[in-house]
Amino acid sequence: MKLFTKPLPGPLTGPSKDSGFTFIELIMTIVILGVLAAYATPRFSSTSDFSVAGAAEVVASDVTYTQREAMSTRQTLSVNIPGTLPDPTYDYAYDGGTATGKPRDLADFNASLQVTAGASVSFNSLGEPVGLTAQTSLTVSDGNVSYQITIEAYTGKVTIVKL
Repeated sequence: MKLFTKPLPGPLTGPSKDSGFTFIELIMTIVILGVLAAYATPRFSSTSDFSVAGAAEVVASDVTYTQREAMSTRQTLSVNIPGTLPDPTYDYAYDGGTATGKPRDLADFNASLQVTAGASVSFNSLGEPVGLTAQTSLTVSDGNVSYQITIEAYTGKVTIVKL
């Protein structure tokens, strides 16, 4: 006595003629992709945050570079930022003498550099900030997004915080 008159679909018999996606599965896939797209699109549409973050990283790297260069050359070096500029340029690894240091232009990042305290930070041959009794902060901003770069008074540790 046969219970099954038609073979069951499986790997040996091949696909049945009813195989494929159902309408419900197709709609659910479209809904999930729509939710993911709605979540991810705002994160990639605004490049302002990325450019300001990049500019803040560059400023922090230049301060750290100046500190390490002062230790390796055993001389006092400075980062000189003249203030808030429409054209955000400054010098780093500046020795205070006849050499001008290394120039940096942040205009490529479309960010304006705003100095909130102090226009110059110097490091001695031990990497310590010279003349700082309190932490110094620099702010990199494009008007919408701002990052604060903090230089600690005794250690010269540089940190970046999004405001």
